[in-house]
Amino acid sequence: MDATTGAIDLTNSETGQRYDVAFVKSGTTDTCLSHLIVAGAAYMDSVYVLAVSDTTAKPYFNANPYGPPVCQGNQGEGCQFDYNNYAHNQGIEIDQKTGFIDLQKTMKNSLFGLLPINGTTVNTTIFYKLNDNSNYAPQKIQLQLVFYNHKSDIPASLLANITNKLINTLNDLLISKAPSTRPPIIIITRYN
Repeated sequence: MDATTGAIDLTNSETGQRYDVAFVKSGTTDTCLSHLIVAGAAYMDSVYVLAVSDTTAKPYFNANPYGPPVCQGNQGEGCQFDYNNYAHNQGIEIDQKTGFIDLQKTMKNSLFGLLPINGTTVNTTIFYKLNDNSNYAPQKIQLQLVFYNHKSDIPASLLANITNKLINTLNDLLISKAPSTRPPIIIITRYN
């Protein structure tokens, strides 16, 4: 956002997020507040434990984790996730019609290396197009995937941070808050 004009560069904004935009009109002391949703897909900041069959990271749309999935049914051209195979070429398995990330297959693809160590991190970008009012415009979301062998290996501060982000995302419709820090963090653990 341009601090002087208030112009928002949507191409450099994170998609699928709700923002509170505030400004003070010149010559006044009153703060004006508006809500802005940048439409698109986002993923929850979450911990996934493969041993308990927690194996799929699913996107949500238009800053509403409770809303209907945009890509359900996928009629016509349907949605396209990772249409340029950028994330796939890193070893991330994404259903190109739904945006679901298969974390079990992603681990089998050695995303974090053959013998991953705790804290190994991979950053990626998922390029996508949605079959909705966005008119199939090219969009993208950055993701951070992190590996830990056991959930108990995750540092307490990181686990608390992820939990707070998840709670903020789920409560954002009820309480106006700043969006989660981006990119979303997906932590994959083998065991509980």
